[in-house]
Amino acid sequence: MGFNYRHHAEETGTPIPKAPPLFNKYNNALNHHGGTIALPTQAAREFDHETELVMVFGRECRNVSEADALDYLAGYCTGNDFSARDLQTLTSQFMIGKTSDGFAPLGPYLVTADRVKDPNNLKLKTLVNGQVRQDWSTDDMIFNCRQLISFASKVMTLKPGDIFYTGTPQGVIFGEKIPRKDRAWLKPGDEVVSELEGLGELRFRLI
Repeated sequence: MGFNYRHHAEETGTPIPKAPPLFNKYNNALNHHGGTIALPTQAAREFDHETELVMVFGRECRNVSEADALDYLAGYCTGNDFSARDLQTLTSQFMIGKTSDGFAPLGPYLVTADRVKDPNNLKLKTLVNGQVRQDWSTDDMIFNCRQLISFASKVMTLKPGDIFYTGTPQGVIFGEKIPRKDRAWLKPGDEVVSELEGLGELRFRLI
């Protein structure tokens, strides 16, 4: 899901979406707590963090109502929708900026759905080299978790094990109000920490 927090859409100059804008991250992007991302520096240089709540499906899901949507989840994870912004904006499709090898770290845990009372009431935080970059809450989503699942299930069948990143709040490098060439994009040697309340602290390094 892209642009699912109002202030994040505003900081990037993106109109508030009328329907959830979905994009792909493929299996090659999967990464883990304590992992590394080898930056594809021959293709891109504008690397950015996006801490997100991740939903993991436990049941096949097709044409479900918002009321029943959360019943199809196995649980939740802390994730980071790591992005190469120059590739993301190279064309009208986000995919090539989102699905390089290792660009989908998640963990350290899969927290079962029964242990998360309300996925849309969790504190969220990002730190880069110990400096706080994002500090917000999932209660500010434009489309909440129930709405996202119901919408997606009406256009595709979601399978057990499918992973759904739900969007990031403001505080990303892409939203800084300075020229793109002057922004301090992420680089080899940086450590990124993503935190979701009750779901654990995801750490990874860039090489």
